[in-house]
Amino acid sequence: MIDYRNDKSAQSIWFPTYYSKNKNDYISVNGVHHRCQNVKCNENCQKDNPNYWCNNKIIDVSANHHIDIACYGDSFTFGQMTSEDKTWPHLLSMTCKIKTFNFGVPGAGIDVCYLNLKKSIEDFKIEKAIFLLPNFQRKLLRFKIGLNYFKLPIFSQLDWQYPENIGNSLGITHTLMNNKINNTKKKITDNSKMNNYNKKIIQKILKLSKSRNIEVFFSSHSKETYEVLKEIDFVKLLPMFDLDWFPERAANNMHPTYKHYTKWIELIQNLIH
Repeated sequence: MIDYRNDKSAQSIWFPTYYSKNKNDYISVNGVHHRCQNVKCNENCQKDNPNYWCNNKIIDVSANHHIDIACYGDSFTFGQMTSEDKTWPHLLSMTCKIKTFNFGVPGAGIDVCYLNLKKSIEDFKIEKAIFLLPNFQRKLLRFKIGLNYFKLPIFSQLDWQYPENIGNSLGITHTLMNNKINNTKKKITDNSKMNNYNKKIIQKILKLSKSRNIEVFFSSHSKETYEVLKEIDFVKLLPMFDLDWFPERAANNMHPTYKHYTKWIELIQNLIH
């Protein structure tokens, strides 16, 4: 297996964040082992799937462009450390016999969810949407170098730990990424500003959904975010996703398991019709 992370000849293929020549493109998963159930990827992981390591994965647009329920969120929606058929959007599809689409992005904040909503309504006719939101201490870092627009969800635990040569062919340097990440991390420490920032984005989601006749539901796996959602007018609130329902965790000891996803679907399935 060629590990594109360390192969200098392939640096133009793999880059550990999201970028596109389209400014308003999806923020989607690329080149990172988010679905790997091993805490540390080994040499056999995806060895027969070199495309897994390629950058700029795109969202597949279905032939009829129709989605019953579009699902937006962070790693809890994407299903980090689990297989796609065990994620809550997939379980919702199977339980309710409907067509769902998973727009979850590991590390995403509410701003990423909103931007993916904006893009997805261009490609799909969406009947309903569910937003499973994270905490408010996240912010999307966006910048352009050359012809490429870079998008990196920032949260407090994020550090740039990649080799100096990663991204050289794209005009990226180790110093540049560290500076941009650290500057954004300073912003997310201001709770008051971040609360206002995220509340405004929730209002944008409500306004945009209403303009497209999309019935939208909200929840969160953060107790703080869930309490804020209770206070916002016109928010249709689903039960909270509680990681403490069960002691089990995914292999990294941080993310939910199939049991968590199944329980949440049991709680919400009769509330979204």
